Amino acid sequence: MAYDCYVAICNPLCYSVKISGRVCICLAVCSYSYGFSAGLFQDILIFSMTFCKSNVINHFYCADPPLIKLSCCDTYIKEHAMLISAGFNLSNSLTIILMSYAFIIAVILRIKSAEGRLKAFSTCGSHMMAVILFLLDSFLHVCETTH
Repeated sequence: MAYDCYVAICNPLCYSVKISGRVCICLAVCSYSYGFSAGLFQDILIFSMTFCKSNVINHFYCADPPLIKLSCCDTYIKEHAMLISAGFNLSNSLTIILMSYAFIIAVILRIKSAEGRLKAFSTCGSHMMAVILFLLDSFLHVCETTH
């Protein structure tokens, strides 16, 4: 999404060339492959744990931190794997997004008309909200993992 906004604002005349169907498929496949493999690694770590306490989880869905609390084995590796994974995901995503938005904002500020600037900012508004929600969720996940 960050790349799409960057190209739409900074290189609008090249948009159809740079954001082709092949590029979109490649970006989606890479994102889903990374997400699947990262999730699979975390699941393998959960499945290798033993549970001897109550099997009742007071949560809407079965997340890792409540499962860690139910475990009766050493959870050091799982907890640190979650922390490293969350930190890696957060720092890499944040770096890419902030860099693309720095370029976007620089281009938007050079637009002479207020209407043009407003249109450019509104183009990226939904992505900005998604980024904020992602960062908030990642931060809360890291905080929940470390406590």
